[in-house]
Amino acid sequence: MVLRAGPYYGKVRDDSLGINDKHIGLNGNVSLGLVFSRRYYLEARYDYFSELEGYDFSGFSIYAGMKVFSLKL
Repeated sequence: MVLRAGPYYGKVRDDSLGINDKHIGLNGNVSLGLVFSRRYYLEARYDYFSELEGYDFSGFSIYAGMKVFSLKL
């Protein structure tokens, strides 16, 4: 499990509604993942974003993937 937090820069522009706003806000997320056979992974993540011009971009995501190559320096 991983917890992360930090600032974000957001910009919303919609000429039809007359919205043009720039904002520095807060982003925080918690992530929980599993790795299978050192090659496949599955991750669930919830992101919290402070509101920007009345919009809330917070949400839940699920990621799945496969390791294709490894690079070591």
